[in-house]
Amino acid sequence: MSGTNGQPRTLGEAHDALRRAWPLHQASAHDWLAHHERAAQLYQRIAQIDPSHHYEALAFAAIEREDAETVAAEIKASAVHPLPEIDQP
Repeated sequence: MSGTNGQPRTLGEAHDALRRAWPLHQASAHDWLAHHERAAQLYQRIAQIDPSHHYEALAFAAIEREDAETVAAEIKASAVHPLPEIDQP
């Protein structure tokens, strides 16, 4: 069960909270970046307070950080090479 402040206290609770906060598929890259950064921070915190899932939470934190780095690189690349505008008839 979540702690007194409503924050997840176990790896399972973290998974549930992040699943509920999952951005819509068509969300902007910035929304996805923010989600992955929040998820990485949450899993890092869970690693410290859920000792039975310490290493698993650290692994999830690393995956989320990698995903955030990938999205950030995509954002940067699109700013350098924006998609061409297509004229609509």
